[in-house]
Amino acid sequence: MTAISLQNNTSPLPGLVGLALAIWFMISLWLALTGAFDLSIAGIPATLILGIVAPLSVFGMTHRVSARFREFISNLDIRPLILLHTWRVLGLGFVFLSFHNVLSPVFAFPAGLGDAAAAAGALLLGIALYTGKAVSVRTVKIWNSLGLMDFALAVTLGVLTRPGMGLFDETLTSAPMGMFPLALIPGFIVPFYIITHWIIVLNAANQLVNQK
Repeated sequence: MTAISLQNNTSPLPGLVGLALAIWFMISLWLALTGAFDLSIAGIPATLILGIVAPLSVFGMTHRVSARFREFISNLDIRPLILLHTWRVLGLGFVFLSFHNVLSPVFAFPAGLGDAAAAAGALLLGIALYTGKAVSVRTVKIWNSLGLMDFALAVTLGVLTRPGMGLFDETLTSAPMGMFPLALIPGFIVPFYIITHWIIVLNAANQLVNQK
C-alpha cells in the first residue's frame, strides 16, 4: 500500500509564506486591473512573462539558500496539493468562451482540454492517495510532467495567438487573457500552480512508500 510519511511541521515560516502569497496576489491583481498584462500591445509581453518567471525564480532561490524554507516545503503534504489541481477543470471555461467568440479556439481548446485532463488525473491520484491505494512515485511524476506541459503549451499558444502575431486567423485572439479578470490566470494562477507542481515533485519520493 502507498503511505504518506510526514514529520511534524514546527517551522515558524507558515505565516510569512502566507503573507508573501497575499502580497504576490495583490501585486498581480493591481497589474491586472491597470492593464499591465495587456496582450494587444505590440512587442514582447514582458510584464506577463515577468509575472510568471519572477515568482518561480524567487521560490527556487529561496528554496536553494534557506534551510528553514526547505524544511517547511519538505513537510507539505502532497495529497492536498495534488487535489488542488482538480480546480483546473474550470479551464473548460476557455472552450466555452471560444464557442461564444471571445477566445481563439487555437488557444482555448488545447488549454481548456489540457486543464481538464490534468484535473481528472489529480482527482484519481488524490482519491488513491487518501484511500491508501498503491501509487508509485513514477505515476505522480508522469502526471506532474503532463500538468506542466499543459501550462507550457497554454502559455505558448496564448502568446502566439495574441493580436499582431499574424500566425493564425486574428478574428479571434487570446487578447482577453490579458484583461481583468482573465489576466489573473497567467498573472497569478499559472505560476502558483507551477510552484505546487514543483513542491509535489520535490516531496513525492520522500512521502510515497513502495517507490517503483
